Amino acid sequence: MWNHSTVCKPWPMAVDIASDGVRMLQFHRAEDRLDVCAGAQWKAAQGARLEENHLASGIVHAVRDILSQGGFLGRQAVSSIGAGDLHIETLRLPKNLTQDAQRILADRAQRLFPFDVDASRLMVRKAGMVIGHPEPTEEYILLAAPEQTCARREETLRAMGLTPVAIDMEPLALVRALHQFRRREDDRLRLEAMVHQTPDSTLLVVAHAEHILLIKNLDRGGNRITAAAAQQLGLSFAEADLLRRQLRHDYASRTHNTQGLRGAAGQGTADDSILWTVHDAVRDELDALVLDIGLCLRYCSTTFGCPAIHRVVLAGEAAGDPSLIHLLHERLNVECFGAVPLRGVDMSNCPLFSDRRRPMADWTICAGLACWSQEHETNTPASDEAPADVEACREEGSTR
Repeated sequence: MWNHSTVCKPWPMAVDIASDGVRMLQFHRAEDRLDVCAGAQWKAAQGARLEENHLASGIVHAVRDILSQGGFLGRQAVSSIGAGDLHIETLRLPKNLTQDAQRILADRAQRLFPFDVDASRLMVRKAGMVIGHPEPTEEYILLAAPEQTCARREETLRAMGLTPVAIDMEPLALVRALHQFRRREDDRLRLEAMVHQTPDSTLLVVAHAEHILLIKNLDRGGNRITAAAAQQLGLSFAEADLLRRQLRHDYASRTHNTQGLRGAAGQGTADDSILWTVHDAVRDELDALVLDIGLCLRYCSTTFGCPAIHRVVLAGEAAGDPSLIHLLHERLNVECFGAVPLRGVDMSNCPLFSDRRRPMADWTICAGLACWSQEHETNTPASDEAPADVEACREEGSTR
């Protein structure tokens, strides 16, 4: 899985700046294994959220204190732009474009995005061939981050005393994390939907191995669900948020491979009664979110001819949300699994990860950023061409 031909050295540290705090992680490749060189986490006060101006929130001083304590090697860092700050569009072009493809993509991108694309960060991924089109047509996914957004993130890293090596994009880090830590080849080649929820939005990515077919950022995030719970239960937002956090933590701690709400609530205890009460309170909001996810999966199936997706990997807040897991299974008939980043990685040298029983899905993006060097050191970035197995999936789907 890993390329061991290069000399042993620490990779740049990953700095995941989220709304609830900062996570930092650094890998070290030693002989035939991958080790966690160092890891650290700083969380904002309960109920507080980091604004765009991270310099005023105390985050810089916290990270400087972490770095002063040692553990992290060097000062090179990789961070990412969150899905909520990205502009994501799709574009269809005739397949027979060759030399003019790049120019046409650039021209179309300039029309699609409300800022100067040439001065911004633009990533183009080829999703695949569109079936049922009268002419051979390919669909592209365009991800763009405005120049000022990237500049702010680099400024924040420099204020922390770090040297920015790269500013990645959250959807790419998500796919990289879940792909790199697959242990079995069959798992690595699955056609999967990945759901990463933050307080503001829910990111959905459909990918086959590292080939991305769809990226969609849905505006139904954890805050909307919490607000619905607060309204239905007669609680303040802070009280409802604390209650949902506790339920997510308890659920994720009891089951790493989630199999639905009833699987976690089997004893009829008082805690289970609370769980079902909250489930009823947030059901309408989550039904709308699951409907959006289902429409995206159906779009993927009808556009690219892939069979129905039967597996959803959940990260972030979604990983431990029993109500979301239950409704995904009930409405879409899919298996739901919490993300397990750092699987197969030696974490014994990092005290932060001494408790292996606690849920780790909130480290998924950070783990993907920490793997950035794996993709770029080996000069084998994820291919824009659909792998042969995608064609096999398409043929399988056409026979169903």
